[in-house]
Amino acid sequence: MIKIYESDSLMEMAKLGKVGKYYISIFSGERAIPHLHFYTNENDIKNGGAIRLDKAEYFPHGGNYTKKLNANELDEFIQWLNSYSQEYKVLNYEITTYQNLCILWRQNNPDFIKLLPYNAEQPDYTKLK
Repeated sequence: MIKIYESDSLMEMAKLGKVGKYYISIFSGERAIPHLHFYTNENDIKNGGAIRLDKAEYFPHGGNYTKKLNANELDEFIQWLNSYSQEYKVLNYEITTYQNLCILWRQNNPDFIKLLPYNAEQPDYTKLK
């Protein structure tokens, strides 16, 4: 089941939705590698995983965020990325969830805005490694 949430404008974390059992979020104050976080327990985010937005790679960091998606979870994740963002649909804009993730990463990490162009091409996540 795919659920879409509006982003949290507090700039600490933008929670984008839930894909299967995983919450998907973008954090502020991140390092210079564009990525999202996925996790099952909001009280134990570090026990989840991280996926880069600029290439199809996992991004464990700090000895945390080491989880990986299984084949079914990855299929559902890709479907979610390709779906149209509900947040912008109400404004009559048709952007994908991936494009929305890029926008939110740029807003939450302005020091590294040049690392992820606003029109970034979605990596081929079927090759996620």
